[in-house]
Amino acid sequence: KDLSGEGKIEAILLEQIIPNRYNPRKLPDSMELVVNKFLEQSFSVLDDKAKNTLDSIISESDKKSQDTYDHIWSLAQHISTHGMMSPILITPIGEEKYEVVAGERRYWASRLIGRKVIRAAIRHLDEKQHRVLSISENLAREGLTLKEQVMALVELQSLDVSYLKHLAVQQAFGISRSRAFALLKCTKEPYLSQVKSGTLTNVNSLSDAKDD
Repeated sequence: KDLSGEGKIEAILLEQIIPNRYNPRKLPDSMELVVNKFLEQSFSVLDDKAKNTLDSIISESDKKSQDTYDHIWSLAQHISTHGMMSPILITPIGEEKYEVVAGERRYWASRLIGRKVIRAAIRHLDEKQHRVLSISENLAREGLTLKEQVMALVELQSLDVSYLKHLAVQQAFGISRSRAFALLKCTKEPYLSQVKSGTLTNVNSLSDAKDD
């Protein structure tokens, strides 16, 4: 089924939306706690004082995720100043409840600045469509680690056999043919175990692998 349609765009209450369960770029488990603690401070502007307060909360909760929070902060500043250029993508999961499919960082940035509503494109998806689209929409983003890419590809392969071929991988990730071959190789042993353990972090040596 073609999942490329934009969907109906509406203003949705943020309290009606939950984060994406299938995003390959895993956000910190502490996100909800950190954002809620920051909002308790009721800052009217995102200035240095507000950033210092956020950093202090992060330091107490999840210092190892500082880089992720810095990115969310920068995005929140941009949205606060310029607004959100494009809507997030959500899917209904119950009566007046939705889940993020794509745009989770914009969702969290909007929450961080205290927005009550967010522009969202609503698309009705079954569970398999939701998972495939959630993963594939995020695969081409910068900053994914090799492990995040490979594990996302393994899940995609379990949902859609087209991802066993290099062309589908090449298009989903926005990468070269040779790197698509290398990532496919990483979904099989012994490379998969090496990726999971962190002993394989660079696939350049696998780029000449042939399609199986």
